[in-house]
Amino acid sequence: MGSSSWIWWFFLPVVGWLLFRQIWHLAQQHGSVRWPAADATIQRGPTGLVPVVGRGPTSACFIGYCFSVEGKRYTGLFALYGPEDNVERVHKNFSSGSIRVRYNPADPSVSSLVDLRDPRFEDLEATQNPAHLVNAPLFDLEDAIGR
Repeated sequence: MGSSSWIWWFFLPVVGWLLFRQIWHLAQQHGSVRWPAADATIQRGPTGLVPVVGRGPTSACFIGYCFSVEGKRYTGLFALYGPEDNVERVHKNFSSGSIRVRYNPADPSVSSLVDLRDPRFEDLEATQNPAHLVNAPLFDLEDAIGR
């Protein structure tokens, strides 16, 4: 391989780790179709950036949600990303209300959206991938929780 072989030893584990995380996230999403569903109250959050493979930092708006299971409240988060002008338009016009989520019955703090193609998302892509949400700006879900 020559003098450039050290590059492969560096990049191969990094690419392997990223691929593993993507496969793990997709497997978790696929497994969630059998989880119970609940209606969640949504609250628009701030805008920011999400790291999208092949695109780099991409404009996104963050949406929080809150739902109850057996009298206990749980929260979740998702991002809608795409071209900056589309994100700003959707963020500005996004209404509160409810959205359907599925939750893990063994651990309701783990939840996912039922429909990643909700018409309110317009042409933006929805993500709950932890790699995309790790740098989400903080926002307060007090209004959604109703405290």
